[in-house]
Amino acid sequence: GELNFSYLDQSLNSIELEKSVLENVESSSSKSRSEIRNLLAQFLFTGNMVNQLARTLSGGEKLRLGLAKA
Repeated sequence: GELNFSYLDQSLNSIELEKSVLENVESSSSKSRSEIRNLLAQFLFTGNMVNQLARTLSGGEKLRLGLAKA
């Protein structure tokens, strides 16, 4: 199989705090909204959590968002 590598900046500078979880991932992905929602569910962002502003997330949630964007 194919192995892909990504870089995660531990300071999480890639997260745009005034955007929602969904908008953050959409801005760095070419996947459909449905595919992105499925991806976010794998990182435990389900239901209305995808509409939550990134600035309101806990540190662990921001880290999961950073991984989802990577």
